[in-house]
Amino acid sequence: MKQRPPRDPWWLVKYVLVSAGDGIAAGWTFLLILLWTDIGGLGRLVHNSPDGPVALFTLLLSFGVTFSYVGIGWRVMVLLGED
Repeated sequence: MKQRPPRDPWWLVKYVLVSAGDGIAAGWTFLLILLWTDIGGLGRLVHNSPDGPVALFTLLLSFGVTFSYVGIGWRVMVLLGED
């Protein structure tokens, strides 16, 4: 019986962090597209609001959290091997 070389004990943590980072990048890119193309007047609403920075921060946070969970779930369910 062949022995496997020892695996990095932090590989799963790194895998989840990279997955979350990919999801955050995708979410912020999607938000940028929504704001840039002014779909539904969202870009105008954020730009013309007196609390625009707070609204933008809230959108960045919510899109980042949501898409990071999507990124983690997608990579764990689809890309993680049978190993």
